[in-house]
Amino acid sequence: MKKKFLLLFASIFFAITYSYGQTFPTSYLLYNGSPTTKVNIVILPDGYTTSQLSKFVTDAQNVVNVFFSRAPFNTLKSRFNVVIVKVPSNVSGAGSSPSYPIDNYFGSCFYTGGIQRLLAPTKTSKVASVLRSNFPSYDIVCVQVNTTTYGGSGGTYATYSMHSQAPDLAIHEIGHSYGVLADEYYAGAYYLGEKANQTKNSNPATIKWKAFLNQGGVGIYPFAENPAWFRPHQSCEMRYLGYPFCLVCQNQITQVTISQSAAYATAKNLKTNSQVNAAPMELCNFIRISPNPAVDYFNLELNAFKNDEQVTVYIYDIQGRLIMKKQVCGARTDEISTTQLKGNGNVFLVKAVGATNSYTQKLILAE
Repeated sequence: MKKKFLLLFASIFFAITYSYGQTFPTSYLLYNGSPTTKVNIVILPDGYTTSQLSKFVTDAQNVVNVFFSRAPFNTLKSRFNVVIVKVPSNVSGAGSSPSYPIDNYFGSCFYTGGIQRLLAPTKTSKVASVLRSNFPSYDIVCVQVNTTTYGGSGGTYATYSMHSQAPDLAIHEIGHSYGVLADEYYAGAYYLGEKANQTKNSNPATIKWKAFLNQGGVGIYPFAENPAWFRPHQSCEMRYLGYPFCLVCQNQITQVTISQSAAYATAKNLKTNSQVNAAPMELCNFIRISPNPAVDYFNLELNAFKNDEQVTVYIYDIQGRLIMKKQVCGARTDEISTTQLKGNGNVFLVKAVGATNSYTQKLILAE
């Protein structure tokens, strides 16, 4: 009987460990307030062995110092927290390509998508697991890779190497991942599209950056490689590393940050009990959203409610408008489509209301 109990306990333990992931030492490099009221940058190391984690901290702090010396982040600094999670790798560095991986924790390697400088984590499920188990209230995720070879990538996770231009690599990639900005150099036809700093419209009266024309070098500049598309500046951070963001990109990043702040303010107005102010890990145990950012769907896990308790899920945009309402049952996981959310922004608040309690969590909709 005792043996059966031990086997059962072991099964439950491993199931919980697999489900919630491993925890690692976590600390702040910049703290300006509760994670429920700030935009939270989480920096994860890849290719740093246990003996190199002190180097990771130093490297990350250097990047953060430069990051908040640049406009517009220098004026927005009080709205941010920066957190590091000390995840050790078995092997130092990055893989040379996805075909030749090394045993770093998140599988970061070069030649992603066939482009040598495109450095990205290949084990994205591990990134999601570490975030969920260590700091689920993230807004911006950076993967800092312990190699001096030049490289980086945007997308869901801003990734950069520790090349001598590491701070600028980080700033540029966060411009993609957080600011939803396009490259202002010609990256190829595949990457062309309407963004805050890229357009097919060349009419000064209607172009999206008309408010900034003829200020600080802002104009309407065609790509030499594809003159049907235009950028706002000739020497912006989104084109050349080491240059400041142009006024158009600064404005876009500022507006995204203000939108995030508005989302937090809306959450505060929507709360109906003190649980909304719970610590991030605590709150995550009440209501779990994954994947987050979501694309076509997300899984909503309601741990705080009783079995078969009727729960109403309200999803609000950052203006506080109700976008979606759905009835679910407590103590189970539901898959919810994001179809109704698309076209209403990227930041939402998911509020689950039961018979006696309610909980609110943030949802990010990926581009």
